[in-house]
Amino acid sequence: MLFNQHRQIMEAIAELQKEIQAMATNPLPGLTALTQAVSDLTAAISAAATEIGDAVASLQSSEDPQVQTAAAAIETQVIALQTATASLQAALNPTPVTPPASSSRL
Repeated sequence: MLFNQHRQIMEAIAELQKEIQAMATNPLPGLTALTQAVSDLTAAISAAATEIGDAVASLQSSEDPQVQTAAAAIETQVIALQTATASLQAALNPTPVTPPASSSRL
């Protein structure tokens, strides 16, 4: 029984090593899938933030100070979520840096 478990574990490790090697030699499919997932997440968060923003706007017009306070707290959390999402998007799609023009020396 232990022999079979050991063999299964070793086979699983070997399979993981093959997958890691494949990912290391060709990271493009994984990166493409990750980029698409982040784009989908960004779109979903943007849509949800818009809906939440509309709801918060109506809550902020309430005369109840507790409702106004809750609306402000929700708005703060939505802004934080949007900022984190933008950071994630920027990390996956960095802006290329243009090297400075080289000066010629005489």
